[in-house]
Amino acid sequence: MLLLSRPVIETLEENDTRGRFLIGPLERGFGHTLGNSLRRTLLSSIPGAAVTQIQLDGAIHEFSVVEGVTEDVSDIVLNLKDLVLKVPEDFEELEIEIEEHGPTDITGSIFAQSPDIEVINPELHIATVNSGCVLSGFVTISRGRGYRQAGHAGSESTEGVIPIDAIFSPIRRVTFVVEETSGGNDQLILDVTTDRTLTPSDAIASAASTLISLLGVIEAISEEYPQVQVEHMAALVAASSEPDNRPIEELRLSERAQNCLRRAQINTIGELASQTPKQLLKITNFGEKSLREVKEAMARYDLSLVEDFGVGDLSGDGYSSSSEEYSGEVSGSYSSEVASGTDFDESELDDEDAFFAGKD
Repeated sequence: MLLLSRPVIETLEENDTRGRFLIGPLERGFGHTLGNSLRRTLLSSIPGAAVTQIQLDGAIHEFSVVEGVTEDVSDIVLNLKDLVLKVPEDFEELEIEIEEHGPTDITGSIFAQSPDIEVINPELHIATVNSGCVLSGFVTISRGRGYRQAGHAGSESTEGVIPIDAIFSPIRRVTFVVEETSGGNDQLILDVTTDRTLTPSDAIASAASTLISLLGVIEAISEEYPQVQVEHMAALVAASSEPDNRPIEELRLSERAQNCLRRAQINTIGELASQTPKQLLKITNFGEKSLREVKEAMARYDLSLVEDFGVGDLSGDGYSSSSEEYSGEVSGSYSSEVASGTDFDESELDDEDAFFAGKD
């Protein structure tokens, strides 16, 4: 059975409306495959709610003018299209009655009268009713996905009922970038912007679930097919007799930790994975903070230091496992200090540039 490395997803930044996510490492070509699939699904298949039709007393069509209302019907329709609504999953359609007497400024808050509807932008201006006048009628809110054209096929045409083009999608923008790592793999950076009715991470999860459901139907077309299994990175390492020669830059460590490892002649992930925490702490200017950073970075790839596997401390004579073999002591310009067992207070070495300036 062929194996693909299992990627990890990292949240680079996220708030109520925008999120950036890094997915990787991916096999070459899979960055664009996943990026295009997720982007198209996000823009077309995430459900949401929108106003689909209105009926106003005194208005026959969308080009009508309602007496005593500053905006004409077409302006009111455009304002209603900007209304952002959140409804439960079992919501289908609801007709809301409105009756506002002037003078008043009608905003989106009037649609929050139902417990099933949450108005995300209640301050949105809808219409202005002058003194002594009234704006009354009905507004229909529906749940759907994608885009629905006004007067779509299957809808009934009723005099006085004005259909509205509905954009149900809560996704406002999706972009992605595929970068090549130093190890030759892809990494996908996905940027998602929503309308606040759901978080970007929830939107991505929903899109992925939709793709899995569709691919599951296609998978059932055959009971026997050649398979490529996606495995955790640790399983890949265990199945390989070759050392992990990916550069430590793929772990995206801080500059301080990375420079310390480089000066200790630890240049690859395989070399780093052969170390114990005790050995790393002996490296000049490498303290507990840097050690925690290394452990967290390796955990994202389902890797760990030797001590985490219970092998124990390495004496420097060598270490061998069922998957990889590392031998020899770490050597370099710092070796005399390491061998002497000199302890360094990390608090005294915060200025990395000043410290290494005396070494170069």
